[in-house]
Amino acid sequence: MSNEIRALLQKLRLHGMIAEFDRQILSNEINHVSFQERFLTILSAEQSFKSNQRLQRLLKKSGLKHTNGIQQIDYKSQRELDSSLMLSLTALNWVSQHKNISFTGPSGVGKTWLACALGHEACLNGIPVLFKKVRILLEELTAAKLSGAFHYKIEEIGKYPVLILDDWAIESYNKKEQSDLFELIDSRHQTHSTIITSLMPIPSWHDAFSNKNLADSMLDRLLSTTYRIELSGDSLRSRN
Repeated sequence: MSNEIRALLQKLRLHGMIAEFDRQILSNEINHVSFQERFLTILSAEQSFKSNQRLQRLLKKSGLKHTNGIQQIDYKSQRELDSSLMLSLTALNWVSQHKNISFTGPSGVGKTWLACALGHEACLNGIPVLFKKVRILLEELTAAKLSGAFHYKIEEIGKYPVLILDDWAIESYNKKEQSDLFELIDSRHQTHSTIITSLMPIPSWHDAFSNKNLADSMLDRLLSTTYRIELSGDSLRSRN
């Protein structure tokens, strides 16, 4: 009978239930547990298995540079990280409210790490995330234009509730790149959330764009609903 049950569960691809069923078969504790309790445990095991599978898929698709959790955030470092604001952001209400976050500050103070920690927390809560370095993203958009898939690419990126753009405005963008970034930011305005990391302070972001009118329009969309986190201090990498 056990083999028949296991074979049926296998056919239904209920791998979490199989593992728990096998565990119960080998356990002496089962004799003292009701059928309802045993069945609930089996169902819970399947739910946990599927949740973990979904998490692994989300993390793989996200491309997060770091996969550390919010529990590992260092609030003791001298980098002026507002702990109360950061803790409130870990609740992820900003995602449902379609608000943005910016991390600015010198190299090595943990901008990308913190952005990825929030991205990881979003994945844990079943929210799809995409991490992209701006330069790589621009190259992908250029290639998409050449293949006639630009609007599909913008639409694809636009579907992610959380987009992390790393190394924003650290270089000057040409006219095509400025236009591409505007279209991307405009497509997400008030519908999804974007996290920006940049070495440059926000007032300097304009310098990366020669088209000042376009820059004004884009940055207005990006910054009008943005939680701004300005970090400072020495590089944390020197500790490693």
